[in-house]
Amino acid sequence: MFKHILLTACLLTAACAMGYWPEVAGTVDQAKYQADVRDCQTETHKAGAADLLGGGLILAAISADQSKSPEQKAAIDACMAARGYTISRP
Repeated sequence: MFKHILLTACLLTAACAMGYWPEVAGTVDQAKYQADVRDCQTETHKAGAADLLGGGLILAAISADQSKSPEQKAAIDACMAARGYTISRP
């Protein structure tokens, strides 16, 4: 049963992170931007899965229904900034 709960929490966390596409300032190559966002989403998902395994399962299960949590957005934004993008805030 624990495996089912863990898998469900991981999938829900991944779904939240995968839907976020940060707005960036300036002109960018769309193909590169899309590839970089997907890479950052994957990195965020992997980090979230590691957090779940590290003891954050209950918190993740409680907050999994919140689309694009501030923590997930911040992690993707930081990843994109590290790749040279300037994140613009609406």
